[in-house]
Amino acid sequence: MHIKPRYFMIACLVFIAFAVAWRVITLGISAHFEQKLSTEPAVVNTVLAWNPNSSNALFQAGMQNKTDQRLELLKKAIVANPTNSLALMALLKNNRKNISPEEANQLLELIIAISPANKDFRLQAADYWARNEQWLKAMQHWNVALEISTELYPQIFSVLLAIAEKNLHPELWQPILATPASWWSAFFRYATINTTSTETIKQLFMLRRRFSQEVMLEDRRIYFTYLKKTALWPEAYIEWMNSLSLDQRKEQALLFNGSFEEQPTRVGFDWHPYKTTGVILETARTYGMTGQRAMRIVLQNDTIRFNHLHQPLLLTSGHYELQGRVRVDSLHGGLGLNWKVRCEKNYKLLGKSQRFIGVGQWHVFNFKFDVPRGCLAQSLYLVAEGREMAEFGLKGEIWFDDMTINRSN
Repeated sequence: MHIKPRYFMIACLVFIAFAVAWRVITLGISAHFEQKLSTEPAVVNTVLAWNPNSSNALFQAGMQNKTDQRLELLKKAIVANPTNSLALMALLKNNRKNISPEEANQLLELIIAISPANKDFRLQAADYWARNEQWLKAMQHWNVALEISTELYPQIFSVLLAIAEKNLHPELWQPILATPASWWSAFFRYATINTTSTETIKQLFMLRRRFSQEVMLEDRRIYFTYLKKTALWPEAYIEWMNSLSLDQRKEQALLFNGSFEEQPTRVGFDWHPYKTTGVILETARTYGMTGQRAMRIVLQNDTIRFNHLHQPLLLTSGHYELQGRVRVDSLHGGLGLNWKVRCEKNYKLLGKSQRFIGVGQWHVFNFKFDVPRGCLAQSLYLVAEGREMAEFGLKGEIWFDDMTINRSN
């Protein structure tokens, strides 16, 4: 029987269309089940039944298989998709005995190149290089992992601190500190809290200063807090002095920036203002001031006990007098504010000023105090008097200017 070419062509087109439709349906069903692989590993056989060449399913099947078939399934997954980084990493971890160091290195580099932002791969790469004592490469991967996820901070920080405590090789830290890494300040704070080695903290900070174009203000705060906590006052003072400009060093006095012309930095032996809701602390212009600025304090919430401004001091034993100018712009509701000098060692009160309360124009205030032997460092605080809220609760505004500390005969 002779079939007309036109009918034959139609039959072929119908067959092709059916085959394509079946393939689309098959892949669609396979893709549907493949989406469940991460949460329902049991569907792996269903996926392979519909699509035997599913790279993800072959990978899952290999990881579920504890026999020698695991490697074969992983290899099939890679053949099905050479960019399947999960399968490549699994093959590297499960076939170390049969892979030369050169091949392993190349394979690891390929995996990272395919998935550079995968934090787990970065951790595994760092672990690989650490086991091979390639510490510089390990540090590079830890660095990237920390940039990717802050959740890794505790895990990696403990490793980095152990490395720093054991042997602080400068070349390991140079690439990180020269960048600088966004996580460095968090790590530095972690180190100051979790190490018993003062030398480690000193060296970490010295490396930061050596390799960075500029040491971040936050790092200086962390370092000074550590030196203060460990009572290393001479080191704290030297480091703070090194951070000052030449003009600031020339104007250095027993009380720093008592004119409030400079913006407080909250570092070292500078003013430490702590701003919070209901409290305004700022240097600003006003009438009757000396120079260009004075310290303005506004208390908006009388439920807060003001204790938000202080400056560390490093006075030798002897007699001193603090003097300054004050203007009270309607401060009311409690006993008032006053300045107090305390010894850092035992928090002993060394002297205090009059109380500032009510309303008044600019006038001079002063008070004398003695620093005893053994009191290596002190702090000057502005605080609200009283123990009960009715006593320390204050609202209003007050200004300070021209504050100095001088030795007194």
